[in-house]
Amino acid sequence: MVFAILNLVNVKTNKMKNVHVLPTEKASTLSIIDSELVFSKEYFINPQHIYITSDEEIKEGDWCFYLGRFGAKIVCKAKLTDTGFVYQEFGEDYVGREDEGITPLKSEIFKIILTTDQDLINEGVQAIDDEFLEWFVKNPSCKSVVVELKNDWNLEKGLTMPNFFYKIIIPQEEPKQEWKPKEGEEVWIKVFSNWSSGKYIGYDVDKKVHLVREPEEGGGHLFSSPYILPYSALPNEPKKETIEEAADNWVRQPVIGTKRESFIKGAEWQAERMYSLADLEVAFFEGRKKNSTFVELFEQFKNK
Repeated sequence: MVFAILNLVNVKTNKMKNVHVLPTEKASTLSIIDSELVFSKEYFINPQHIYITSDEEIKEGDWCFYLGRFGAKIVCKAKLTDTGFVYQEFGEDYVGREDEGITPLKSEIFKIILTTDQDLINEGVQAIDDEFLEWFVKNPSCKSVVVELKNDWNLEKGLTMPNFFYKIIIPQEEPKQEWKPKEGEEVWIKVFSNWSSGKYIGYDVDKKVHLVREPEEGGGHLFSSPYILPYSALPNEPKKETIEEAADNWVRQPVIGTKRESFIKGAEWQAERMYSLADLEVAFFEGRKKNSTFVELFEQFKNK
């Protein structure tokens, strides 16, 4: 009977978005060199770690990956307190505040089951094998993989207890490669709510924006923005909805959500219409170049 039970549970499949890459200051077999992910046994600059997660039940002591509402990505450890689980960030000192930590929603926290992070491997998390890493650097756009929980229990090998391990199923079909602009390539860049064309200069890692220089006849100004498109993909931006239209569309949803969710949606809607430093920089140079009035610039660049 024991054998039958083990056979039923020895495979578990995970199809969620579960591959996460984070920069690290520690040595790793993965690095970013000239904007490309590289696998090597040598230590390079810009080292990266991969964390593969699962929606398995989290238990005390499990290492987890926190996906915050505002883009936070944090490796943390589950700790059970009198009021429930908290998640303590890796590397933080919790002396004197042992019951403190992150308290995420259930949809924001996932158990780490595989990694390249040697600190977690030393804590018992399974290491990702080289076969997958060699495949992954050729397919860096991959965001999810299927993981099976295998049982290597074999009495002939002298194993008297179950030996469970995770097996990554490498996709047979390579995922579609993400477009990566090349220096000098003609591209579209979004500034304010407008799209402009120009030559691609590069990517500012610190500011997380693309740099594009407009044609000389247009002034040759250097634009910066996180949003670009291939020149062949002529942007066709729909008119942005008014606050009244947004409210009407929200209340028509089958499930409107809690007050908390409504507040977050409203804040996100407002954030889309706010102006960044890059937006103001462009307006400044455009105004100086064309000697435009404030009203003229506002009408040209305002978020619709």
